[in-house]
Amino acid sequence: MYSRKKYPYYDGKFKNNIKDTVKSSLFKTVICYLKTLNKFFKKKENFEIKTFFNELDFKKIIESSFIDPVVIPMGHATNLIFYKGLSIITDPIFFSPSIFLKRHVNFIDLKKLPKVDYILISHDHPDHLDIKSLKILKDNNSEVKCIVPLRLKKLILKTGIKNIYELTWWQDLFIDRKNQIKVTCLPAKHWSLHGLFNRNYSLWCSWMISCENKNLYFAGDTAYGEHFSDIFEEFKKIDLAFLPIAPYNPKNMNSDSHLDPKDSYKAFLDLGKPFFVPIHWGVFDYGMESRIDPINKIRKIMRDNNMMDKLVSDEIGKEFQLNDFYLLNEIKKIFIFK
Repeated sequence: MYSRKKYPYYDGKFKNNIKDTVKSSLFKTVICYLKTLNKFFKKKENFEIKTFFNELDFKKIIESSFIDPVVIPMGHATNLIFYKGLSIITDPIFFSPSIFLKRHVNFIDLKKLPKVDYILISHDHPDHLDIKSLKILKDNNSEVKCIVPLRLKKLILKTGIKNIYELTWWQDLFIDRKNQIKVTCLPAKHWSLHGLFNRNYSLWCSWMISCENKNLYFAGDTAYGEHFSDIFEEFKKIDLAFLPIAPYNPKNMNSDSHLDPKDSYKAFLDLGKPFFVPIHWGVFDYGMESRIDPINKIRKIMRDNNMMDKLVSDEIGKEFQLNDFYLLNEIKKIFIFK
């Protein structure tokens, strides 16, 4: 065990640290959303975020996954990961979480959604833990298993899912020993609320998905903090990171619990410069920034720092395999040093 490992504080409610630096609250969240309401009365933003759901061939994807993990960013914090025929989905949300948060990017036709074996939940906010979406996954596969941070089992049981594992930070669980597939619950700097009176009743987290010799990090929803360097110190090698890049405006409402593109880039550096998938942008109007702003900003930051070869996916619904990018990088090295 590394001395850098830090566990959540608990005094009846969970805290990031003994002073609980996250200032977010239901009142402040409501105020933040009210400040963005002017978007609903303005002319519709004149851009469309393209998706590639219609091009997905899940039969071929599952076949390819026996060679190398296949990753599909599905929008917001929802991602599909396939390895050795096993499928994992993170923070599934297929609909609008409320009347105030319209979904602007359609999800894949649910009839085409493949069977999911494991669901990873980072925390209980409605855009990350959506009861309706979880019920659909359970209906598609009655044996689906859900892995959650502490004190979320009771809520998940309402979906009809019965196979539920609760973990705390730095605790891991083998989900397929034969193929060495393991998930590890890890720190995040955030908060929780599902209802009016249960703030921080349940824990929040990020996740590492280890597929034999590859580590895929899913940050969930988080602000910037030393937990990123702690995680890198523990794992030493991280191949891929799903990092949120929004919302960030107004700054004083979001900086304690979310990453903006600059902070996301800092987290990317702390994690050892893994291949990078930006998440948590484009699908919902959370902040006062445009939905397209975050992805444009992270592209510019990566380009300005000569890191565009690490930005492996900034598109929704397009699958990829890490081996392809590793091979591309090796080819570039040959030509550069030839």
